[in-house]
Amino acid sequence: MSIRNIIFVMGIISSFGISQSVYHAYGLGVHSPSADGVTLGTSGTGLVPAYRFGLSLNNPATWNRFVFTTLSGAYSGLRVDQMTSSVRNEFSGVDKIQFIVPIKGLYGFGLGIKPYSQQKYSFTYENNDMVLYQDTLTLSKEYTGKGGISSLYAGFSFPLSEKDQGGIKFDFLFGSSRASNNLIVDSERFQSNSRHFYSGTVMTAYLSSTRLSLFDRELHTYLSAGFSLDPLTVHVSSMQAYQDVNNNGFYDFYDFPDSVSEESSTTLNAYSPQEFGLGFDYSITEAIHLLSEVYFWKNTSDEAAGFSVLNDHIKQWTHMSLSLVSFASSNPKEWYEKMPFRSGVYMRKDEFLINQKSAIELGASLGFGFNFGFPVNQIDIAFMAGERRTGSTKTESIRRVAVSLNLTDIWFVKRRNRN
Repeated sequence: MSIRNIIFVMGIISSFGISQSVYHAYGLGVHSPSADGVTLGTSGTGLVPAYRFGLSLNNPATWNRFVFTTLSGAYSGLRVDQMTSSVRNEFSGVDKIQFIVPIKGLYGFGLGIKPYSQQKYSFTYENNDMVLYQDTLTLSKEYTGKGGISSLYAGFSFPLSEKDQGGIKFDFLFGSSRASNNLIVDSERFQSNSRHFYSGTVMTAYLSSTRLSLFDRELHTYLSAGFSLDPLTVHVSSMQAYQDVNNNGFYDFYDFPDSVSEESSTTLNAYSPQEFGLGFDYSITEAIHLLSEVYFWKNTSDEAAGFSVLNDHIKQWTHMSLSLVSFASSNPKEWYEKMPFRSGVYMRKDEFLINQKSAIELGASLGFGFNFGFPVNQIDIAFMAGERRTGSTKTESIRRVAVSLNLTDIWFVKRRNRN
């Protein structure tokens, strides 16, 4: 069968079969807040401090309040189960590596790297019998893809007044993803591969304020607003269809034809996010705090749908959370007073560019930490469970786990001269 006929057949198959994590095939992947052990334990986005009182690893407006230089690392895992089948999709890997340096209690600087969006999907179309030129062919179609966008970020904090602190963060986006479209005709595999390369910049401003109070107790307020300084550019390198004779998933000298051509293209303004966050921290007691967040994210560009096998993307999402946190005591007398505890509930609503049905995700989380050594180091562990619905149908069950390690040291502290 000629390559021309194969391309013709690829265009007329249209029935879905088994799918793996459909959600991660929308657009350029799913953008989500950090899933480190502190953030996950509160079901939030990291805007409101939950690491320690007044301190957030994800909010630069709090970094000048850190007493010690802090090196953080987080490892997270995600499991997504399809509710209507036994298909399961799993992710695991380093979520974030970050370095925060407070300077004389007035300023702070942070540098880190983390995932910004993730793609991992696998679709299989139902087998079909087709009569073509008097031949009966058994056909199936596969789509696979993985990769995503990463962020190398730098943030700063600075005082605005006695009760207000400011912060700013720059996310330098980069990364790549691979996609493969496979047509299987009578057990013969025909394949077309493509690769996407990403680059862009996002800036986010932060504000932390202690001006408000409620029932004679402080009500700390946190704000964030972000926009794209340099909208994401996507460079695409794609390969024409070929017969994967040895079924190894990539083109080599065993395959047919002997040579295939590659095409390159560039799409500007493929991804131009805007975001806004509002959070509150209310002190019920000195140790127990009630935290709440509302976070809104929107992609102002419609180009991302063109990079999805579903021809759609998540246009905007809203995340709301409520959490109860018990911070570790500054002067612990018992072992359990060294341990911060966190719990939370959340709702996330995703709206698509084309699909009129919104996806609603509901879930709850639980986490705890343990302080050790001097300066005070901390290990944080968190678990989250949720369900995602599209329209009125349960589509996916979601489980997350995250472990964080935060190591501290003393920098930029004037030391006493020894005689």
